[in-house]
Amino acid sequence: MPVAAQPADTPRFSATLNRYCKPCTGFFLQFTALTMTILMMLIVTDVVMRTFFNAPILGSMELSEFLMVLTTFPCLAFLQNQDKHLNIDMLICRFSKAGQAVFGVFTWLVCTISLSTLVYSLFHQVADKYSKNEYAIITEIPVWGFCLFAALCMLVFAFTVALSLLESLEEALARGLYAQTLLAVIAALTLCLVPFICSGTLLGLSRGWLGIWIMVTLFTLIIAGLPVGLSMLTAGIFGMLLVMPTLSSSLAFIGIGPYATVSAAHLTVVPMFVLMGEFALIGGVSTDLFKTASAWLGPLPGGLAIASVTGCAGFAAVCGESVPTAMTMASVALPEMRSRGYNPAFGCACLAVGGTLGILIPPSLGFILYSIVSEQSIGKLFLAGIAPGILLVIILSGMILIRAAINPTLAPRGRQTSWDEKLRSIPGILPMLLLFFLIMGGILSGFCSPTEGGAVGSFITFTFSLLRRRLTFGNCVYALKHASILSAKVFTILIGVGIMNYFLSATRLPSILTETLLDYNTGKYAILFAVMILFIILGSIMNVMPMIMLTLPALYPTIVAVGFDPIWFGVITVLLMELGQITPPIGLLVFVMASVAPDVPMASIFKEVAPFFIAILLCIGILIIIPEICLWLPNNL
Repeated sequence: MPVAAQPADTPRFSATLNRYCKPCTGFFLQFTALTMTILMMLIVTDVVMRTFFNAPILGSMELSEFLMVLTTFPCLAFLQNQDKHLNIDMLICRFSKAGQAVFGVFTWLVCTISLSTLVYSLFHQVADKYSKNEYAIITEIPVWGFCLFAALCMLVFAFTVALSLLESLEEALARGLYAQTLLAVIAALTLCLVPFICSGTLLGLSRGWLGIWIMVTLFTLIIAGLPVGLSMLTAGIFGMLLVMPTLSSSLAFIGIGPYATVSAAHLTVVPMFVLMGEFALIGGVSTDLFKTASAWLGPLPGGLAIASVTGCAGFAAVCGESVPTAMTMASVALPEMRSRGYNPAFGCACLAVGGTLGILIPPSLGFILYSIVSEQSIGKLFLAGIAPGILLVIILSGMILIRAAINPTLAPRGRQTSWDEKLRSIPGILPMLLLFFLIMGGILSGFCSPTEGGAVGSFITFTFSLLRRRLTFGNCVYALKHASILSAKVFTILIGVGIMNYFLSATRLPSILTETLLDYNTGKYAILFAVMILFIILGSIMNVMPMIMLTLPALYPTIVAVGFDPIWFGVITVLLMELGQITPPIGLLVFVMASVAPDVPMASIFKEVAPFFIAILLCIGILIIIPEICLWLPNNL
C-alpha cells in the first residue's frame, strides 16, 4: 500500500501529482457508474423484447461485451489511486513507517515494470487488430477501438501504480534510507529482469517446478503487501515470459488476457448481482426482515440473535455477498441486542456468522466466482445452495439456542409478542420473498438466463426501492459507484487469474498435481480432507475472492478426477469460504463487526465465534454423508 507521507517543509512531487490525479480517477468512477446503468438497461430491454415481442436486440451480447470493457477498465485507476484494492496485510503492517516505505519501493517497482509490460502488450494487440480490421460480427463495431480504450485505461492504471512507487520512494529518501532504498531497487530490478533475460529457458527447471517457483513468487508478493490482483498479474507475466518459447509469443499471450477476461459476456453477472444487493439495501429489505423475525423468534432464548441470523439469510437471498449482509443486519440488529442486555461480543459473533450466508444462499457471489473458474452452470449452483443454506440456518440457530439456554447472560429472552403482532409482521418478509422468487423463478422458467438474472434482479430491486420512495438520486448514485468499485476489485483479480491460467496451462501444474495425488492412491475422501484443510488454512489468511481464484484452477481438476460431483463440490467450497471469513488471524467478517462495534474487543468476538466454526463443520459433514441435500434440486429441476 502507498505509505502516508510525513510532514515536510516543501510539498512533495507525488502529492502534487495526486492533487490532479484524484479528480480524474473520480471522473472515471462516475463514468463506470453510468455505463453500468446502461448495461443493466440493455440486458433488461433485451429480455423484455425477446420474451414479449419476439424481437430481441440484435447484437445485444456484443454490446454487453463492449459495455463490460467501458464499465471495468476505467475503474482500475480509481482503485489504485484511492487504495481500494484487496490486500492481505499480515506482515507489512507490523513494520515501522520506514520499513513500509522501503518495502513499498520494492513492491511498487516490481508492479510498475510488470504493468508496463502488460500495457506494451495491449498496445501491440491494438495494432494487430487494427491492421486486421476486426469488426464485431453482428453490430459491425470496430473491435480495435475498444481494445485501444482498454489499453489507454491500463496505461493510466500503470501511471497510478508508478505514483504509488514515487510516494514510497520519496518517503524512504526523506527518512535518509538511501542504502536500504538502493537495495530494494536492485532486488526489484533483479526479480523483474530475470524473466526477460531468461525468456523461454524455464530457468533450467521442469515445467512443474517452474510452476511451483512462480506460485511461491506469487505468495511472496502477496505477503510483501502487493494487492492480490496485481500480485497474480505480476507472477503470471513473469511465468509466461519464462515458459513460452520466445519473448514475442509470451507478450502476445499476455496482451490477449485482460481484454478477453473483461469482455466475456457471461461475466456481466458480477457487476449486476453486486448492484442488486446495493439496491436491496436502499429498499429497506433488511429492516423489514429483522422486524418480522424478531416478532416470531424474539421470545426464545437467544431469540434476537436467531432473528439476526434468519434476517441475514433472507437478505442474502437478494444480496449475494457477505460483507454487505453482515453490515446491513448489524446496523439494524446490534442496537436492539444491546438494549435487551445481550453480551456485545456474542451479538457481534452471531451477526458475523450470519453474514457468511451471503455467499451461500443464492444469488451468491461465491457461486458466481466458482462458476467462472469451473465453468459449471450458475443456475445449477444457485439451486444447489438453497437446501444447504436452510440447513446451515437451522444448525446455527440451534447452536444459539443451546448456548443461550446454558448461559442466559449471553442472550436474555425477549418480550413475549401477541399473535396479532406476529401476524402484522408477516408482510415484512414479502418483499424479500417476492424478489427471490422473481429472480430465481425468472432463471428457472427460462424468462432470463442466469447471466441475465443479475440485471433483471437489479432492475426489480431498483423499481422496488423507487416504489417504496426510499430511492433518491444521491443514494442511487452511491449504489452505482459502490457496485462499480466492488466489481472492479473482482475484475482486477480476474485479470490476474486469466494470465495465471495461461501460465498454469502451459506448465501443466494442475494436471501434475492431479496425477501426483492419484498416484498415491490415498482415496477420494483423503484427498477431499486434504483440500478442506488447505482451504481452511488459506481462508484464515486471505479473503474469499483471492482464495478461490488462487486455489481452484489447480485443485478443481483433481476433485473431478477422483469422482466428486462438481456442483456438490461448489457448495462445499463456498462453505469452506464461509469458515475463512470468521477464522483468525484475518477473519474479514469479524473485522467488519469490530469496525461496526469499536468498543467490543476483536479477541472476544473471535472467542464467541469459535462454537459456530464447529457448527459450519457439522453442516459440511452432513453434506458429505448426504450429498443429495445439495444435488436433489439441480438434478430434478
